[in-house]
Amino acid sequence: MNSRIIFLVLILAAPFYFQFGALYSQTSQTKFMGQSLAQIPTVEDIGKKNLDFRFNHRFGDASQGLSNFFGLDKGANTLLSLDYGLTDRLSVGVARISDGQTYEVRNKFKILEQGDSFPFSVSFWGVAGQRTDKEVYSFGPFIHPNLTNTEGNRFTPSGVLVGFPQGTVDSVNQALETKLNEYTLTDNDKRSYLVSVLLARKFNDRLSIQVSPMFIHRNFVKYGLGNDRTGIDVGGRFKNNEKI
Repeated sequence: MNSRIIFLVLILAAPFYFQFGALYSQTSQTKFMGQSLAQIPTVEDIGKKNLDFRFNHRFGDASQGLSNFFGLDKGANTLLSLDYGLTDRLSVGVARISDGQTYEVRNKFKILEQGDSFPFSVSFWGVAGQRTDKEVYSFGPFIHPNLTNTEGNRFTPSGVLVGFPQGTVDSVNQALETKLNEYTLTDNDKRSYLVSVLLARKFNDRLSIQVSPMFIHRNFVKYGLGNDRTGIDVGGRFKNNEKI
C-alpha cells in the first residue's frame, strides 16, 4: 500500500488508538472561549452532535504600513470550515481555503482533560489537505534550446531544419524551453498532511496557556527544501475582567 495512504489513515484513525489508554477526568475546565485561538486550534471540544461553521480570513503583510493599508489592500486568504462533534471528545470536519483552492479533512480528539489526576489537557489534531489549483514549478530555466533556420530551408529525415520560416523555429524553441524547464504538479504532488498535539493548562480563572508542537509533510517542495517540517505554536488567554 502506498506509504502516503497509510500516513493519511493514521492521521484520521489516531484518535481511536488513543482512547483505549487515555485517562479522562470528568472535571471539565474551559480554558478558551472557542475551538480556535486566532488561527490555532484549541483543546476545547465542539460537543456531541454540535455543528460548528466558521469563516476565517487572513490579510496580507502589514509591515508595509499605510502603503497597502496594513495588509488590507492585499485581499484576504479565506477559510470556510464545518466541524461536527461525533462525541464529547471526537469531532470531524471539512474546510476550504482560498489559497491554492485547498480542500481539507480534519479531526480533533480530546485525549486527556485537566483535572485532579492530570495537570493539563491534551488533544490530537490531524489535517489532510489537497490543493486543486494549477501549479507549475520552474527549474530556472537552465536549458535554452537554440534551433536556428533560414527562410527556404525545411526539415529532412536527418534532422536538418529545411523549409520552415524562422517564426516557426522560434515557436519550437519556446515550446522546448517550457517542456525542459517547467514541471506541472500532479494531484499527488499537491497533497499535504499535518499532525499536532495540543497541550493546554488553565492556571487560574484569568490565565490559560496552550503549546502545540506539530509535524507537517508535503509531497512536493521546491529544490533544497525538506518534505517534512516541524514547528510549535504558543498561545494564551488572559482575562482582565468579566468582559475583556
